Amino acid sequence: MDREPNLLKRLRLKGPGTFAAAARGAAAPAPARGLGLERGASHEAQRSDVALADRRTALLAVAAAVAARLVAFAVAFSSSYWLGERLHPSPLGAPAVRFARHPLSFVLTPWAHWDGSWFTNIARHGYSPTRAAFFPLYPGAMRAVTVVVGRTSLAGILVSTVCYAAALVILYRLVKEEFDARTALWTVVLLSFAPTSFFFQAVYSESLFLFLTVASFAAGRKGHWLLAGVAGLFAALTRSAGLVLVVPLAWMWLEQRRGRAIALPGAAPRLPLLTVRGAKVLSLGWLLLVPAGLGIYMTYTLVTFHNALLFIAAQHHWSRHFKLPGVAIVNGAAAAVRSVKAIAARPDVFLDVSRLSYHDEWLTMGNLTAFLALLFAAALLVVCWRRLPSSYTLLALVSLVLPLSYPTRSTPLLSLPRFVLVDFPLFIALAVVLVKRPVARWAVLVAMAVGLILLTTTFANGMWVA
Repeated sequence: MDREPNLLKRLRLKGPGTFAAAARGAAAPAPARGLGLERGASHEAQRSDVALADRRTALLAVAAAVAARLVAFAVAFSSSYWLGERLHPSPLGAPAVRFARHPLSFVLTPWAHWDGSWFTNIARHGYSPTRAAFFPLYPGAMRAVTVVVGRTSLAGILVSTVCYAAALVILYRLVKEEFDARTALWTVVLLSFAPTSFFFQAVYSESLFLFLTVASFAAGRKGHWLLAGVAGLFAALTRSAGLVLVVPLAWMWLEQRRGRAIALPGAAPRLPLLTVRGAKVLSLGWLLLVPAGLGIYMTYTLVTFHNALLFIAAQHHWSRHFKLPGVAIVNGAAAAVRSVKAIAARPDVFLDVSRLSYHDEWLTMGNLTAFLALLFAAALLVVCWRRLPSSYTLLALVSLVLPLSYPTRSTPLLSLPRFVLVDFPLFIALAVVLVKRPVARWAVLVAMAVGLILLTTTFANGMWVA
């Protein structure tokens, strides 16, 4: 009986403050909800800022890619006009005459030299045994576009430029997912301003091959094996080098099958895969599409010329023969030393392009440029090994081994600068190294831009580059 009065007494002593405290306690969740809304708004603002920064970075990549090609077009036009009269003294070769009679030809002609003439002839007249060294997808695309535009050289430039743009879009997205937007930006910038990047708009298969290689590789990284196989098939129809895609694609399939990345000895720590889906056993069969591309072309040459290996036999026209890669490296270094000695002995000749003989431009300058490309690739291959996922390193490595296995006697590293240009993991590695070094990256970019201007001038005036 005493408990009830004591309880009432305690309640009276506490008075209304007790109920006020209870009311405050009941209202306590309201500020928490307000804080949650503020945090949500803050996160939303951060996501908006990140999206805006990504869009700006993507626009910068587009601007760099477009600017590089416009610079190359401008340099080719102006240099062939001003230097053309000195390099082609005959009246029919004078730039003013060519410009007055065929203004469009004057714009287009600088981009169809050397291999471009082979592709043009294939697109116009089809294959012969000697032309079989050049695979059919690029000249086939040229022939199809020629029906619309009417000029084979213009069709080649359009095909190359469109494929270049498509390749960079896929490459930017791939590098952004693997690393970040700034690394993706600088990968695009460095590749666009590479000294030999003028081939991306020339009548050459570089752009188409880069597009298909990046597409196949990116599809493999994301576990889309049918797409990877189809793109690899078309890459093998563009160049025999497309066959090497089997190596990194098979490696990526094994990683996804096991559910974790596989690091090479001494390489970077395992990076996460771009897909969490495990690769099915049957999906490995899609990789057979890559060698099927080569098989299609071999079947064509077998039916037409009764030789399934005609694409190999045609390489004898350029005196290419199979050797171990070390032979090409040693001979290429010796040829580069001879080139340096020749330039040092006659610097006045090499400073005046009008006095360069065919021997000087083909052997001396070509061998030196090719060896510099080899040094560039070798250094970045080490970076690939240390900093990139192993599948990138494997692609970079096998893409170098193949051209080094077929040297020529006079030019052991023939066309190597072009093969390095489409070896895109090397440029990702360069971007990874330079992205946090502003002084170094701008110095490299300036050096590349100067090289681009010089080599575009050389190529546009019919001299050998790669």
